[in-house]
Amino acid sequence: MTPPPRTQPPRTKALHVGVVREGRFIEDRWFSGPIHVTVGTHEKNTFALPLSTLAASQPLFAEKNGALFLHFDEKARGKVTLGGQERDLHDCRKSGLAKPHGGLFELPLNNECRGRITLGEVSFVFNFAKPPPVAPKPALPKEVRGTLWNVTDHTFFTILMVSLVLHGCVVAAISRRDLPPEDAAMEEIPDRFAKLLIPEKPPEEEKPKEEEKPKEEEPKEEVKEEKKKEEPPKDSAEHKAEVQKAVAQKGLVKILGSVGQAGGGALANVLSSGGGFSDDIGAALAGAGGVAIATDSGGGGRRGEGAAQTAQIGGIATSGGGHVQMREKTDVAVHGSVSSDGDDAEVDSSSINKDALAKFIKLRINSVKGCYEAQLKRSPNLRGKIVVRFTIGTRGQVVEVTIDSDTMGSDEVTACITRIINTWRLPFTPESETPVSFPFIFSPAN
Repeated sequence: MTPPPRTQPPRTKALHVGVVREGRFIEDRWFSGPIHVTVGTHEKNTFALPLSTLAASQPLFAEKNGALFLHFDEKARGKVTLGGQERDLHDCRKSGLAKPHGGLFELPLNNECRGRITLGEVSFVFNFAKPPPVAPKPALPKEVRGTLWNVTDHTFFTILMVSLVLHGCVVAAISRRDLPPEDAAMEEIPDRFAKLLIPEKPPEEEKPKEEEKPKEEEPKEEVKEEKKKEEPPKDSAEHKAEVQKAVAQKGLVKILGSVGQAGGGALANVLSSGGGFSDDIGAALAGAGGVAIATDSGGGGRRGEGAAQTAQIGGIATSGGGHVQMREKTDVAVHGSVSSDGDDAEVDSSSINKDALAKFIKLRINSVKGCYEAQLKRSPNLRGKIVVRFTIGTRGQVVEVTIDSDTMGSDEVTACITRIINTWRLPFTPESETPVSFPFIFSPAN
């Protein structure tokens, strides 16, 4: 047979629990009504003790069926007063007063119990007593608290009230005015107003009738056609003579058709045998060996003396003529040499490394050499040394470029180098603008 359930007299006092850690009283609480007190390192416990050797959460006091029980494990130490007698927790387990339950032991408590239980380095002290009266909330005296008028900003309140009165007056004045009449329909507008709203169209100008013109022009065309018909057809022979006469009066045809001294044409006089233009040329060239005027009746003769003879170009060429070969024009390759010595560079800042500057310029030396080779084609003996001074900005840009010295004497080369250095972006960021002097030595490579 199961024993009857244990019953406890109703509690008339509240449970008072205090926490002692390292000999100091750190916290206490009062519990009444349904009691369930847990302890551990988790923050959701009734007594949260994060820096302790306790478990995450375990029950300490729990109410069940109207009775209150103390829960503890085998490692717990402490004493409890029961029925006026002080008992050790170990004795309570051996005597059967504390029953095992869920891996723990539970000990029933009443209103007269008190005790101390130690779990790890934390001790809990408990007893039953009447809770202290709740202290009333502190309140200031009425004369100190003041009234609503005392805590109100008087200036703001005055401005607010004046604004409300003015706005109210404006709303009242607008509401008392009559509403404007509705827009009248077009049919209800008087004629005099309709004329103002819709102006009359100006009278259209009468355009001249275009149909009458062709009627007047038609008779004129008929008259012209009639005149053409009335002209008699010209004789074809007469028409041909008129055309030839008109052509004979035009330019070169008139000269060629003119009559010469011998009765022939001008062209016939020039080309006639034995006189005229040919006689004058023959007289001018008389006695010149190897040259004579060719005539239509002259026979073949020696070349060089006597009558002339027609000859080919190859016949009058000198003996032993040379042979000319043609070939395409080609550019002669010109190469120059550019050397730079980083040790001779001058840098006015410790934040710019000479070696790094020389390496940067060496990677771009071909563009500088291109300026030199472009002028070397024109002046094969061009050589010399150019010292360039340029200023490096705080972001690595080139601010200014000048020529310190130039033994080459070529303005084109210095202008080209200045233009190229202006486009550089150096990997340096000095605190202020830093001038740098760098030498370039140019000489022909071949």
